[in-house]
Amino acid sequence: MSNNEPKITAEVCKTEEQYIEFEKGLYREFTTRNPNYWVTLNYKNIDNSRLQSPISYEHQLVIILRNENGNVIAGVNANLTYKERMQLEEVGFYLDENIKNSPYVSEALSLYIEKTNINPFVVGGLIRNSCFSELKKMGYKYYYGTCSEDKLILYKTFKFKVIEEKIINGLKKFLIMKEL
Repeated sequence: MSNNEPKITAEVCKTEEQYIEFEKGLYREFTTRNPNYWVTLNYKNIDNSRLQSPISYEHQLVIILRNENGNVIAGVNANLTYKERMQLEEVGFYLDENIKNSPYVSEALSLYIEKTNINPFVVGGLIRNSCFSELKKMGYKYYYGTCSEDKLILYKTFKFKVIEEKIINGLKKFLIMKEL
């Protein structure tokens, strides 16, 4: 790393304080950028300052990135083991039961990157690589998720494949998958 590159550290969340920091960032980004987005409308709103997935943290991998001042600048969470009703099903997509119940399948829940003076593509690459690396260490091979049309190009640059396309609530949505 050169002297000009920002110092960014990744943390796998394990404490309540880390989860709360993740939730606050999720709230700031999702309610500011798109208050009508699925996550904003369906996650638990805590005190108008935090958003929390209905899937318990015991079933999730949550990663945050901190800048050199210790501020959280990005976060991602993935569903590891809660398969009864996956988030992608709540959105309107379905996986074959054999795929859904495979121990190698994980699910993208949300991703956010705060606006900072750091290039968002650098931050996006770091959060993505941190998440994929952790999932691989845990033995996961497939990472499923959903996205809207405006985000599809970003996920394609991360080598996600489109599995299915649907119009949901008047908007084009995609079921996507990444081989880890």
